[in-house]
Amino acid sequence: MENIRDNFTDRLKIAMGAKSARAFALECGISPTGFHQNLTGKTEPSRSSLISIARVGGVSVEWLLTGEGFKNVGATQSLQLLQQLIEIIEIIFQEEDLEMSPNMKAEFICMHFKEILEEPAKIATTESEIRKFIKYKFK
Repeated sequence: MENIRDNFTDRLKIAMGAKSARAFALECGISPTGFHQNLTGKTEPSRSSLISIARVGGVSVEWLLTGEGFKNVGATQSLQLLQQLIEIIEIIFQEEDLEMSPNMKAEFICMHFKEILEEPAKIATTESEIRKFIKYKFK
C-alpha cells in the first residue's frame, strides 16, 4: 500500500515549484511554520489552505489531495470549455440542418476554441457569433 501522506508532500513540493517554502506560504497567505509542518507531513493543511496552495501552485485541488485527475487546473477548465463549444456547434448544425466534413468541423472547432482559450468568458457570446458566422458562410 502506498503512503498517501508521502505522496501528498511530494505533490506539495511540485506545487511550490522553484519557490522557497517560506515565499510560497506567504504567497498563499498561510503561516510559513504551518506550511513547513505540512511539507514534513506533521500536519495536514486546512481546506482553505489547500485551496490557496492549489491556486498559487496552479494545480487542481483534486490532484493535490489524491494525485488523480488533471494536475494542471487549466487543463480541466480547457476541457470543459471545449465540451461546451462542441455542444454549441453540434446544436447549431442540427438546428440549421447543416453538414460538414469531419476535418472541416475540426478546423471550425479549433478556430473558435483558440478564441475562447484567450478569453474564457467569451463562451457566453460564442453561440450567437457562431450562428452569424454559419449563416454568412453556409447560407
